[in-house]
Amino acid sequence: MSLRYTILGVLSYKELSGYDFKAEFEGSVGFFWTAKLSQVYKELGLLEAEGLVTSRIEPQSSKPDRKVYKATEAGKKDFEKWMRNFPDSFNYSPKDEFILRMYFAYMLPPNELEFELQRFIRRKQQLLEVYDNQYKEIEESPCLDDYQKFIRHMCLQKGVTSAKSSVEWAEDFIRNLQKRQSSK
Repeated sequence: MSLRYTILGVLSYKELSGYDFKAEFEGSVGFFWTAKLSQVYKELGLLEAEGLVTSRIEPQSSKPDRKVYKATEAGKKDFEKWMRNFPDSFNYSPKDEFILRMYFAYMLPPNELEFELQRFIRRKQQLLEVYDNQYKEIEESPCLDDYQKFIRHMCLQKGVTSAKSSVEWAEDFIRNLQKRQSSK
């Protein structure tokens, strides 16, 4: 259900093709919500059938024509209604394959475990660089006012805090693993 409102939210301020929406999605909410392009197109079709988005064909000279979508007034109202009705609790799905593997990491020799933890740290540090670039893109966006930039920065800060915390956890794991190995 949230993909529907992600699409309506983005299309409320910007016209996009399904492909462009996917790129926009990956550069913004994609840091905390995922969807495949096929899911996006399916949802766009449903939203259009409900009259919540409209589309138009945009001719392109060297490429096939593309279908560009925008939210209708009904779509904007549906999105606003959703935004004003926060649930009492949110379903949080804590699926984390890395932590699942760490739970069973006693099956790995310590050097392999440390290697995987180092890889994990590098990935999180790369993610922090992506977040830094995203922060700059938000700041430079002419489409966003100061309040929108503030909100986006705060959402991005959640990801930054989580990534930094993950790095600290993994570094602590390695220190304790090395300490344990040296005491044997």
